Amino acid sequence: MALTALGPGTSGRGTGIYGLSSGLGLVVGTTLGPLIYEGFGFSTLTVVVITVYVGSVAITVVLPWRRVHLPAQVPGFTRHLRSVFNRTFALAATLVVLAYLAKPLVWNFLQYYSVARFHGTPSEAGYVIGAAQGTSYLVGALLGILVDRFGPGRSVPFGFVLVTLGAIGTLISSTYAEMVGATLVFAIGLGWLSASLLPLALGEVARPLQGTAIGVFGSFEDLGLLMGPLLISVVYATYGVTSIFLVVGAVALSGLVLSLSYRPSRSDARLESSSSGGWGD
Repeated sequence: MALTALGPGTSGRGTGIYGLSSGLGLVVGTTLGPLIYEGFGFSTLTVVVITVYVGSVAITVVLPWRRVHLPAQVPGFTRHLRSVFNRTFALAATLVVLAYLAKPLVWNFLQYYSVARFHGTPSEAGYVIGAAQGTSYLVGALLGILVDRFGPGRSVPFGFVLVTLGAIGTLISSTYAEMVGATLVFAIGLGWLSASLLPLALGEVARPLQGTAIGVFGSFEDLGLLMGPLLISVVYATYGVTSIFLVVGAVALSGLVLSLSYRPSRSDARLESSSSGGWGD
């Protein structure tokens, strides 16, 4: 619904705004949860959680589903899986694995290397991670407009460029402030990719199959999130902290090279053309 609610050619904005909303929910929830637990106890926290959940279900029920014109249900889950794996979807799925292989560099490991290499404190690391997350969510919503303007196929390489620069920038940083700057560049790149890769994956998928496609695409995101910490931790433990920036930079660079190989089919080219034309409406 988020991808289609703004109309044709706005999936980048829809993806970015949806990601921003999800991120805000995570930030507020992880902040208020411990405060409620410590101040009022687990029972009160449980009641709050259930109340919020019931409220969210109620809002979902009253959403204007008919206005969105979602496609009718089509049976055949196995057939759906075969149908969504076209060339563009396979490329986008591979790219999202690479993006999420790189993502743990900040989200999982900054708390370690910021202390070990840049002599910061654990509290400072928490602030930087929070700033990176906020930047990524906000950028996804803002740059979704550019994704819709130029098309996801043309936008993805720029995201990988920024992720590569962020990783290499962290490697060559000599101060904590420089590391923070490189981290924010990295986060901007991830935000750009978050608004680009899903629209790219869905570009040639028929609307009745897009629910399946989104679910399958999410599995590839999870695959990257599973493999990323394993890859970075093994490299960290084997070759030291400096090596992880080189590895993540190489992963992002491979994503850049692979994304440049994208060639839209006729249907996808028409989609990107319509996206460009509708930006000023």
